[in-house]
Amino acid sequence: MRTLDLVYRLAPAAGKLLIKTWYQHMSRLDRDAEMIFMNYGYADTNSSVSKPVLEEADEADRYCIQLYHHVVGGVDLEGLDVLEVGCGRGGGASYMTRYLKPGSMIGVDVADNAVSFCVEHHMHDRLAFRYGDAEALPFPDNSFDAIVNVESSHCYGSMRRFLDEVYRCLRPDGLFLFADRRDRKHVDIVRGQLRRAGFDVVRERNITGNILMALDLDDERKLSKIDEGVPWLFRKVFKQFAATRGTSLHRAFQNRSWEYLSFVLSKNGRGRAV
Repeated sequence: MRTLDLVYRLAPAAGKLLIKTWYQHMSRLDRDAEMIFMNYGYADTNSSVSKPVLEEADEADRYCIQLYHHVVGGVDLEGLDVLEVGCGRGGGASYMTRYLKPGSMIGVDVADNAVSFCVEHHMHDRLAFRYGDAEALPFPDNSFDAIVNVESSHCYGSMRRFLDEVYRCLRPDGLFLFADRRDRKHVDIVRGQLRRAGFDVVRERNITGNILMALDLDDERKLSKIDEGVPWLFRKVFKQFAATRGTSLHRAFQNRSWEYLSFVLSKNGRGRAV
């Protein structure tokens, strides 16, 4: 438990291998293949805002899906070539493919068994998965109209190399749809990194309150899944990873020592307004 906590405080380069190993091990424990999302979720703090309409099979993952819905909301992906970097267990890429109708969707992840899981469980004629390092994406220049990255970049060894790769792989006027948490002290740093990489901000939002609300609303379901499906030896670690109530990760959102930001960014500053 202390080791996992320490990873979140280390420089990303120092923690990259340990985090990758943790994700691989966590995937192996999910024998029933129920964990297809690995984000904190999103809940709208304005009750009058309409929620995305989901198929019954997707309702259990509503809050995690709503985070993707927020990140890509207002951007028309229909017919576009889209890449998700850090696709994890593939739930987000599957949601975007089925609901938002891109012309093609590719998910890449640095964890081999996560990619194998995605290939096995998310078959679709417009969706493909492959191994890929966020800091050395295996695609030619100008390959995609939009690149999505949700709650993954805090694990990367070099944010600069990642952003350079995103910029390289985007077509002119392409959109980068990005969301992640940062220590409150580092929020301005990530803004500067995005600007120096060549991106212009089309939309920026602080969604820390939305993340915390989703964590609280989904807490009971997550705890039930952990208690039912995770060996007792690992339950405390899983609860920490899921930021359930009482964990240090949950408290970090409560006291705002972590901030969660979402961006829509344009490669050349001429992206479609959202």
